[in-house]
Formats: sequence, C-alpha cells, structure tokens
Amino acid sequence: MAQPSIDDKRKAKEASDYFNAGKNHFRNKDMSAAVEAFTQAIMLKPEKAEYFYNRGNCYNKMGETQKALLDYSMAIRIDNKSAAYYEHRGMCYKKLGNYEESVKDYTNAIKLDTKNGNFYYNRAISYMCLTPPDYEKALDDYNHAVEFSQARKKFSRHSIHDFSMLAG
Repeated sequence: MAQPSIDDKRKAKEASDYFNAGKNHFRNKDMSAAVEAFTQAIMLKPEKAEYFYNRGNCYNKMGETQKALLDYSMAIRIDNKSAAYYEHRGMCYKKLGNYEESVKDYTNAIKLDTKNGNFYYNRAISYMCLTPPDYEKALDDYNHAVEFSQARKKFSRHSIHDFSMLAG
C-alpha cells in the first residue's frame, strides 16, 4: 500500500481542523458557522461519514430537515455500521411524514444496537403513524423501550397502560 502523500496528509489535517472547529461552533450553537466548517471538511475529505453526519445534525437543528436527510443518507452510504446515522435519518423521515422509511431506519438502528430504548420508542411512534397504524408492533416496541435502562428515565408504567389502551 502506498504511503499518503504530503498533500494527502495536509488535506487530512486541514479537514480535521475544520471538523473540530465545526464541533466547537455546534457546541456554541452557531449552526451557520458549524455548517460552513463541516462543509469545508467535507470538501477536503468527502469519504468521512462523520463529517456528513455532523453537518446533518446542524441542518436538523436549523429545521432544514431535507438537507439533514441528505447528509445522513451520505453518512450511511459511506458507513452503514453506525446506529446513530440510521436513528437520525429515521427522525428526519418521521418529521417528513414518511413513516415506512422511518420504521426501516429504526429497524436498522436496532439491528446495530439492540438495547437502545430510544430506537424502540421512536419506531413505536412510527408504527402508530402508519396507515393503518400497527398497534401490536408499536406496543411491543414500547415495552422494549421501557425495558432498557436508557428509556426508564423517560417512560413510566403508567404511560405503557395509556399506550396499551390505544392499541385496544
């Protein structure tokens, strides 16, 4: 395997610097500056899924769901082993009313991280929004969400009862 050229190393360092600047802008809630920094990083190293993912997070915060969806899709195209990429794209599909695709993405996230209660919870919501709603699968996912420690803080047994009443 050939050694990276000096130019490749310079590009990688510059891209990393832009990426870190983007993360700092994001933390400081300066989304426009963060998008610009992540875009610069992407232009230098377009094979880095995390650059697209982080820019997608900025777009999501800015309410630009379609742009976020495209960036999450690029991140998945580059690296399909990250549950977070599927989770965030699933959220975009859910916001856009595409519940079938949302269910698929949460399913992929669950395959990669089987004990994340938030994935089950969000898939349950997507199941409830399908036409017609799939109450049985939604209730099953909701029960899984409560089962996992992350979700325990968010859900109560009382809300499971309310949810099961909807399912009839």
